[in-house]
Amino acid sequence: MMPSPIPEDMRAAKRRLEQDIATPGLSLLLAAYYDPAGGFAGATFDTLGANPRNEITRDDLLAVAVLDVRWRPAAVRRLLGADSRKATDLLVGISSLTDLWLASAQRVAAIGPLWALLTSPRDALVDRPVGGYLETLRASCQ
Repeated sequence: MMPSPIPEDMRAAKRRLEQDIATPGLSLLLAAYYDPAGGFAGATFDTLGANPRNEITRDDLLAVAVLDVRWRPAAVRRLLGADSRKATDLLVGISSLTDLWLASAQRVAAIGPLWALLTSPRDALVDRPVGGYLETLRASCQ
């Protein structure tokens, strides 16, 4: 079976992350991000509610919301209802043991269908953030 091509937006995201990792003062930005007194998600994203493997739950939707991702009402209904099984099946195809930085094209391509479910322009489940955390962190540390 041939692996699916990696979507260009995923490639662009990886390039952007690689550039961001080289950001001067990144340690200060990360400290601000993880400061519980600050205005960023930090560890709250990882520790909010229950987090069962290979299942999208209400707690997951809330955790993603602290990252400034706006869930559309229809998305919440679909992910917890009509598309719940499909999303779960797609999650199962993405191993938690995979280091996405070192993953083969085939492994990364396994994310494509779930990404497509969440972001297809015709019926996107999430509004993509306009800015980004790095820009906001930079501004808060100046």
